[in-house]
Amino acid sequence: MPPHSPEQSASASRRKHLAVVMALLISGVVFGPLLLALYRDGSVFFLLLTALIWLGAGRFIYHLLAPNENGRPAKSARDADQ
Repeated sequence: MPPHSPEQSASASRRKHLAVVMALLISGVVFGPLLLALYRDGSVFFLLLTALIWLGAGRFIYHLLAPNENGRPAKSARDADQ
């Protein structure tokens, strides 16, 4: 496999950073207000549980948006069959 050019790796790096920011924003819109309400209420158990669910949702969204190791979006199952 030929080595990646610096332009491709820079592009993949920018896309990964964008995927992280978007995952935090998307999941933060859902879980941020809930986390703040639980913090103000003083519910430590549910605060920690919600924070863990927020991290899991953010990771899921990141994997949907991030490019694979080659810097290209992953093929769908329909594209792989063709």
